Amino acid sequence: MEIMKKILIGLLLFCLLVPSPAYAGNDPIIKFSRGLTNIITAPWEYFIQTCSLRQDHDALTSLFAGLLRGTLFTVARELTGVYDVATFLIPLPSNYQPLWKPETVFEAFEEIHPTERR
Repeated sequence: MEIMKKILIGLLLFCLLVPSPAYAGNDPIIKFSRGLTNIITAPWEYFIQTCSLRQDHDALTSLFAGLLRGTLFTVARELTGVYDVATFLIPLPSNYQPLWKPETVFEAFEEIHPTERR
């Protein structure tokens, strides 16, 4: 039984590491990485949503609304992250595109606080 496990692990690694014509131009590793990133960083949505609302509302309103929106966005980001990790070898949506934009909390933060690029 131990030999069978080693063979299966070896075959899995072989399939993952050997380039395949089916994945030409696509990148399942990016989808997997994006999923892990979203699972780990999803709670930052509370901060991002509160900051986003603060631009147009007073502090107390943006705090309470940010908590509500942050909860919804955190759950959504967690679920899309789990989906990306669970299906990283399947090119759905087409060409491994993200289910949700912005792809990560870092891009969401960049949208509300753009940095100058030279």
